[in-house]
Amino acid sequence: MNAPTSHKGIIAWFAENSVAANLLMLLVIGAGLFSLSTITKKTMPDIDRPVIQVRIAYPGASPADVESGILLQVEKAVDDVDGITRVSSVASEGSGSVNIEVDESFDINDVLNNVKVRVDGILTFPVDAEPPIVSRNVVRSDALRLEVFGDMDPVSQKELAQQIRDELLLGNFYRFVDDDERCHHRRSELGFVLCVGPQDHQPAHAAVVD
Repeated sequence: MNAPTSHKGIIAWFAENSVAANLLMLLVIGAGLFSLSTITKKTMPDIDRPVIQVRIAYPGASPADVESGILLQVEKAVDDVDGITRVSSVASEGSGSVNIEVDESFDINDVLNNVKVRVDGILTFPVDAEPPIVSRNVVRSDALRLEVFGDMDPVSQKELAQQIRDELLLGNFYRFVDDDERCHHRRSELGFVLCVGPQDHQPAHAAVVD
């Protein structure tokens, strides 16, 4: 009579070799703790997409004029630039933008320089069109918002908000400052945006936007 064949898998082997199983567990825990101390952590990370944006203001022009006078020329100029996978445009009243998606296998800075050269070489833009702005499209999240409120008049609130703004700027935390009396949060590829001012029936704001 033949003895039954024993089939052992990895789980059965670890069950019979508890020392090896414990050593492996300690190794996994140690690797996890090491990764936890070195991994980059952000509550609100920036999303860096491989997209280049060309923005051009054309005051007083209709969307149709923006498309024919600006956007079509930009699309044609960058059509054969290496590394571009898709080009899309948006025409609006008085301005237009072209979004250029870049293949991730290409260096986006090289593609950006090539696009700038092509766009700057366009000499047939309408006379009233402003110089084009070519930049990387980086999605940023709010970093900090400060609101000043209390039992004081709006003028005193605004003065206090401006004082806080000035004290923050002394720390050289910000690369770009923009004052907006309506305190609209405006994004900028240059860095941080800080706006100060009272809104209608609202507390004065000293808002820092990254």
